[in-house]
Amino acid sequence: MGDELPVHPLETFPRQELSMGISRRKFFATLATEISLKAGQAEGANAVRIPVLGVLPDCQLMDFIPAILPGFDIEIRDGEAWGRLENWSKANFLFKVDHLSSFCFNQVNGQNSLKKIAQMIEAEFGLSFERAFAMTRGMFLTLVRAGVCLPRNNPLLG
Repeated sequence: MGDELPVHPLETFPRQELSMGISRRKFFATLATEISLKAGQAEGANAVRIPVLGVLPDCQLMDFIPAILPGFDIEIRDGEAWGRLENWSKANFLFKVDHLSSFCFNQVNGQNSLKKIAQMIEAEFGLSFERAFAMTRGMFLTLVRAGVCLPRNNPLLG
């Protein structure tokens, strides 16, 4: 099986800063977070801005641990996964549901690093590690861009 599988759409997530279509209320909450991060950088912290996650090389992303945000609710509609947080009025599209994307999503539990998730995909589906990591990266960044997931840690701090 493995590398004969067609390229999954999540494997081709673009390498660019994450753009997030957010409401005015979410914009101000994000702005407050960004100001807090900048203040921390002035005090010597090595924070990573959320949009920058999309351009980090794989070797820097591997040790991030993705965590779904509290209050998250997922709904399956016509073969698609949609997610929203409890205070949102509507859900955001996440991904088309198939065995590979469902398996990957289920490994995002706030404990597994992106590297570990890729290794589990590699073992389960026989994909090369590079393809498994591309899939994992795509899932993680899709969930972050949708506003339902954030890194639980910052391995770039040292």
